[in-house]
Amino acid sequence: MARSKAMGYAEEPFFRGERTGIFPDEYREAAYFSRDPEYAGKFAKLGGHEEPREFRLKMGNTFDFYAKKWSAQQRDDIVGEVAKKDQALAKEIGAATRARRLRLSGRHYLRISARLAGPVF
Repeated sequence: MARSKAMGYAEEPFFRGERTGIFPDEYREAAYFSRDPEYAGKFAKLGGHEEPREFRLKMGNTFDFYAKKWSAQQRDDIVGEVAKKDQALAKEIGAATRARRLRLSGRHYLRISARLAGPVF
C-alpha cells in the first residue's frame, strides 16, 4: 500500500462492474469507476459476476466537474478538448464560463461529459 501511495495512487479503492461480463485489459479515457462497491456490483451482476473488481486509480490527472470555481487554465484545457469534437459547444462554454466567473450549469456538465467521454453506460 505504501508503494502505491508513493506512486500517486489513491488510498481509497474504486470499483467497476462490467455489465457485458468481459474484463478489458485497458479502459478508454474517462471510463467510470465508482467508490461505491454496491453500485458497481449491480453492473457486475448484470455481466454474470458476483462482485465488481477493485482498482486503485492514479489521481494526478483528474478533473472535478463539480468544483464551484475553475481556474482559467482549467477552463482553457476543457474548452480545448471539447473544441476538438464540437466547436459550437466550445464557444458556448468559453462564453458561459467567462460571464459567470468560470462557472457552468448542470446542462453544460452533461454536454461536456458527452463530448469528451461518450456515453457512460
